[in-house]
Amino acid sequence: MHTTHAPSTSTVPQVKPQLTDNALLNWCLFWLPTLLIMLVIVIPDFEPRHAQSAGGVEVESDLVATMATENSLRENVFFLSLLALGATGATLSLFAGHSGRRPGSIHLWIIVATLAFAVCSLMWTDDRALSFRRLVVTGFFVIGAWGIGRIWRPMQLVHMVFILSALFAISGILAEIYYGTFLAAGGYRFSGLLHPNRQALSCGLLVLAAMTMKAKTGNYFFGLLAVIGFGLLIMTGSRGGAAACAIAVAFQFFVAAPSAQRVAWGLFGSLLVGGGLLFVSLEPNAVRRLETLAKMGRSDALADPKSLTGRIPIWSEVVVGIQESPLVGHGYAAYWTPERIHRLSYIHDWEFNNAHSSYLEIMLSLGLVGFTLGMTSVLSVFARGLQLNAHAPDLGLVFILSVFVMAFISGLVESIFVSTGYEFLVWSIGAFMIVYYSQSRGEGSDR
Repeated sequence: MHTTHAPSTSTVPQVKPQLTDNALLNWCLFWLPTLLIMLVIVIPDFEPRHAQSAGGVEVESDLVATMATENSLRENVFFLSLLALGATGATLSLFAGHSGRRPGSIHLWIIVATLAFAVCSLMWTDDRALSFRRLVVTGFFVIGAWGIGRIWRPMQLVHMVFILSALFAISGILAEIYYGTFLAAGGYRFSGLLHPNRQALSCGLLVLAAMTMKAKTGNYFFGLLAVIGFGLLIMTGSRGGAAACAIAVAFQFFVAAPSAQRVAWGLFGSLLVGGGLLFVSLEPNAVRRLETLAKMGRSDALADPKSLTGRIPIWSEVVVGIQESPLVGHGYAAYWTPERIHRLSYIHDWEFNNAHSSYLEIMLSLGLVGFTLGMTSVLSVFARGLQLNAHAPDLGLVFILSVFVMAFISGLVESIFVSTGYEFLVWSIGAFMIVYYSQSRGEGSDR
């Protein structure tokens, strides 16, 4: 990736001062939100059972759904961490309000309208208690992302993602080594302490962050970490995650490259696609080889690429659910009640609690109205980011836009980016950074 920055000899991300010259305050403004983000991710999502099973656990955890009946220390600590994240976000937003940073108002109002519609869905939701609990959790996530997005610069988000994704990967490897499942034979998928599909996207974010750090510093150590991160992603066996990461990296290269190089990258991509199509048309066993490649070493029945890892039966049920309330949906996150999960899992012999598609998930929850508002807000912020980067190139902005591309592609086969978690927080913080981005403060000089 091209950069005009002088290479740096340091391999440790350095946090740039932003609103104050107080070194201790700057240190706290970065590390306190980073620690809180780690807590609200680790507490609900980290499960030793994933590391204990060499193939990962197919049942995806849903801590929020069980909070009404459980009152363990884990849930209490999670709520305290969530409350602290929201309080920190609100405080940071008030602190940033004195810095003169003003939002791109139309983009902010579209986001507010989407959130307001989600709250209004309490009036017609299938399960008011479930929707309310999940709205509370989402609300704290959004408030935290709002404050962090206002106070941080884009490169600081890169540093945070680099640190946390690396920690998630390292802890996952150590956990599997401890349980004796690392690189185990027979359907092995690298999972660590996360579900394999979540670990895949975390590794994908690590790749994007490491590539950005490589472009920023010129240090090939970060390039090596990006390669390792992509290797771990492949080991998860998540085809959707691998495709999303590959396309996001290609986008990152293309946008960060000078205009002349973009033409070359475009021609290279066209030749690559054309060559692939020619191979498929001329090679007799091409389809069989592609199916073997698409399975990524997975031998389980759900790895059949023709069934999109078992998603087509799920989508068939989801489409029926959408047709039941196409305009306003079933209420925010209310479709997946325990009764529906049990019934659908019994029919398809596979326990699942989401639509395995961000787009279908939004349609289920908020219908056509909510889907239109949500996609308008996301696409308008993405377009603003492209315009800002075109005016004053910024590697941090390119990283955020690449995360959006990863979310767009992953959203075709996963609901992870629209469910409260690490990925949701990363792109939400990035979205608020774009909304409040101020070139007058020199943010475009990060490149």
